Amino acid sequence: MRQGLGALVSLILVGYLLIMMGAAPIGLGPLMMLTAFFLGIQLPAVFLSSKIGSRDSLVVSMAIAAMGAYLRSINPYLSAAVTGAAMGIYFTSMVSVVGLALGIMGRTRHVITSYVLLLSGGLFIASLSLGLKNAYDYAVAGGLLAAGLLLSLSPNILKVHSIHLRQAIHNKDLLLLSMAMAVSWSYLMQLMPRLHGINAILMLPMIPAAVLTRYLIRLAGVRRIIAISLIGLSVSGVFAEVNMGTAALMGVFAVMAYMSVLVMLSTLVSPILFTTSLAYIYELSIVISIIIEYALSSFVGTIVAAIICFAAAAITLKIREPAKIFEEKII
Repeated sequence: MRQGLGALVSLILVGYLLIMMGAAPIGLGPLMMLTAFFLGIQLPAVFLSSKIGSRDSLVVSMAIAAMGAYLRSINPYLSAAVTGAAMGIYFTSMVSVVGLALGIMGRTRHVITSYVLLLSGGLFIASLSLGLKNAYDYAVAGGLLAAGLLLSLSPNILKVHSIHLRQAIHNKDLLLLSMAMAVSWSYLMQLMPRLHGINAILMLPMIPAAVLTRYLIRLAGVRRIIAISLIGLSVSGVFAEVNMGTAALMGVFAVMAYMSVLVMLSTLVSPILFTTSLAYIYELSIVISIIIEYALSSFVGTIVAAIICFAAAAITLKIREPAKIFEEKII
């Protein structure tokens, strides 16, 4: 059973990396399009997974992502929209399946850290791929179709019959948390067009940042780490406009903020509500995310984004601090 789950998770992770390799948007407009479709598809993706199962959702999203990779050199805007939708569907199902698999293997506490490590690594690969020729896009599309075919032959191990959306909507803390999610996600996405090609090397420090964040949360508490990382984002985001090296620090703070938000979310809801609640706060963060991504395209805009960061930090501090003993069980 565990060997079969391990093989399934490995295949899903390969598919995730392939999607990220084809996800890098070319320009600000496609980046905002990618974000809008990724965040906007979250709740529909949860409904889709509950109807057809996680495996079939993953296969469908791989086929859509293959189309997006093929279109990248033809129409960047259409490619970004298609790829963003595919990413949204894939991420939702991936979190559920990988979380279930790690739980069965007795490694539940590593779920969030593993997810953030994968996201960081995927962004790095996507940034490296920017500017490559058409043959690269075709290779990614072919790889996605092949991985989707293999995945379609595996068992459909997870099908959620009730997504418990009402419980997520009635949780007021999720509304407060969505602003911090919007900030961290926007800064993460801005790294791709800012640091692409050889400059993507500057993104490497953010990959191990998830492991560092795990221990910082235990030392200082999740609320404080969210606030500190958001303030760090506000400062590094401004200086990144005049010093590219500072963008590496921005990546580290963005990963810290994003992971801390996920940890906070996992303390506010039960495990069965985690995927739905994550999709819900993604949906709530659409408008602010797009505003921040647009603002970060100019120096004056980074000041506006910095103000939003400070506001998000202040709002997050209003959320109750979870019990530390419970927190340590999940990170």
